[in-house]
Amino acid sequence: MTLTILNNFKKKLHGTSSLCTKFGQKENKKLDHWCREAIYAEFLAQYIKRESINDAVERALTEMQEYADETEGLHFKDYFRFGSDNRIVHHIVNGRVSPWIVYNCDSGVEFLSRLNEEQIAMVMPTIDPDYWQRKFVDYLADTEWVKMVTKEAGL
Repeated sequence: MTLTILNNFKKKLHGTSSLCTKFGQKENKKLDHWCREAIYAEFLAQYIKRESINDAVERALTEMQEYADETEGLHFKDYFRFGSDNRIVHHIVNGRVSPWIVYNCDSGVEFLSRLNEEQIAMVMPTIDPDYWQRKFVDYLADTEWVKMVTKEAGL
């Protein structure tokens, strides 16, 4: 099951299988451990923090639109407002919706405020507030660009 999840994620990230392989080698992980959930989570946490802002925003907006398309009565701009909290948590934890989007739109911040303790514990490694706060300050132009994009999208 974990191997299937990993392979599906690699497809979703457009060819990151070589990145995952490099991660396993660089981090000196045993080859037979590469398909374990913990290794995948470690790779994903590092990948999300280092990926291109354009890739992160594009993937998040695409995922949000696909979810709205498959959910009757849900409009894209209402993804954080009326989407299933558990499904959105799943999207965040699996790297489909980036902290760039979550933290830089009003509806994303509102969404975080209504999560229960269990959901917060699940998303915390991905949305690490201390890390992302520093990143938003260090990359102010990128942060402003994301805010503009999310505002234009109605998020």
